[in-house]
Amino acid sequence: MQNRYVADVGDFAKFGLLRYLSGVTNPEGGESLRVGLLWYMHHDERHNTHGRHITYLKPTEQNRRDYGDLDPELWHTLAHLLSQGDRCVHCTEEAGLLTEETQYYSAPLRYSPGMRPNMRRAIRQNWLDGALRATTDADVVCVDPDNGIGRQDQMYRQSGPKFAYMSDLEALWERGQSLVIYQQMVMDKKGPQMVREKADQLEDALGVRPIPLWFNRGTARVFFVVPQEGHQKLIGERVGWFLERWGQHFRLA
Repeated sequence: MQNRYVADVGDFAKFGLLRYLSGVTNPEGGESLRVGLLWYMHHDERHNTHGRHITYLKPTEQNRRDYGDLDPELWHTLAHLLSQGDRCVHCTEEAGLLTEETQYYSAPLRYSPGMRPNMRRAIRQNWLDGALRATTDADVVCVDPDNGIGRQDQMYRQSGPKFAYMSDLEALWERGQSLVIYQQMVMDKKGPQMVREKADQLEDALGVRPIPLWFNRGTARVFFVVPQEGHQKLIGERVGWFLERWGQHFRLA
């Protein structure tokens, strides 16, 4: 995650989904699930135009119908943050988009160029230890790296902090937490194959077939929802309600 992505249409999708899963906007009420959000914070980059898909927040009738009516509170809050120039993850935390019990972890994760491998390993381990401590009491942990799930051999490369890894997910899963995992997708015909491959990897590692929710506004991305056994019925129902409401933008991949 980078601060420049705050209020982007992908951010709108992420919070919209988490608000359903947690029960904030659940049409049927019921049990509240506490969310933990691991930002995987990276410094803002300038080599591309990512994070600029914000026209959906313009107050037009078309945008209200297509986006605002899905979750008016979320849409108006993100529009306000953007108008104030508040594009930072801490601003979204303070805006109350999720419940007061939400557990956030926004420590930066970055390697300096030329940093030795042993220092990179220490930085990565310290970051993960902090992430686990910060989300101890969460029922559902959202893992929000820039690019999605990486290969283990990428972890200590210069680009390593832009990915989450199966070892991260297993550490959360083994203590009984359901997961929502962000995955950036390719825009070509290889996209569905990529979804299947990532879903297979998650099933092999965690023992549960994830629910892949494809959001294709702005740039293509998938949110893999992986419910623990005790959450399967509740999360399955809420994913169904979410798709009924947000189906013009999301689909099962």
